[in-house]
Amino acid sequence: SDDDDNERYLIAGVTAENEPVFLGSKKNEVDPQIYINARWGRFFAGQRGVGLDLLKTDGDLEFTLGTAISLGEGREDSDDIKLKGLGNIDRAIEATLFGELDFGFAEAGLTIGRDVGKAHKGTFVDFDISKDFEMSDRLELEIGATARWADKKFNQTFYGVNQLQATRSGYQTYTPKAGMQTAAFSVGLTYKVNDRWFVSTEAEYRNLLGDSKKSPFVATKNGTTFGIGIARRF
Repeated sequence: SDDDDNERYLIAGVTAENEPVFLGSKKNEVDPQIYINARWGRFFAGQRGVGLDLLKTDGDLEFTLGTAISLGEGREDSDDIKLKGLGNIDRAIEATLFGELDFGFAEAGLTIGRDVGKAHKGTFVDFDISKDFEMSDRLELEIGATARWADKKFNQTFYGVNQLQATRSGYQTYTPKAGMQTAAFSVGLTYKVNDRWFVSTEAEYRNLLGDSKKSPFVATKNGTTFGIGIARRF
């Protein structure tokens, strides 16, 4: 719609998350980040990366189809003793195509992503559903669930052990197949201090699934992330 084409905002802030160094590790780290959520008509920058809404419908059932480019997760073998000898994984440049359905009472989404660089050359599909609850004029609660399917290349990069890695690390070779990789459940609270300032906190529980959880260097099948942030609307 014309209103969507003219929508413009910038929300910027800082966040800090206490999270596993990789999903499968018992070791946690604090990860400070700059938070950006911006829109200029059909163009946006935020959680999905930098992208563009290709199609948007209004009505009781709102549908959005879009595309984005973002940086994927990387890893260094110095992050955890369990990774020693496995080598580093560069951050991927991931191109995604996504669809979102807003039912009014909840939102559901499907994202297909692929590494267009050379980090893992894999493909993944994310399914997610979320719901917001207005607790008061200032307080909002959001609950969500996500699940990820990943192809053989993606799973091999993050949870496999090839012959060279086996020689260096002492692990047996391991080749995970394509399949469900993770499932997660999250709860978030956002408090509106005034018209411009927001404070938020979030907890997420993630679980490894399928062949990924059977990887020889996985120490635990689950991980919990706690985050806190402060942001300002400009």
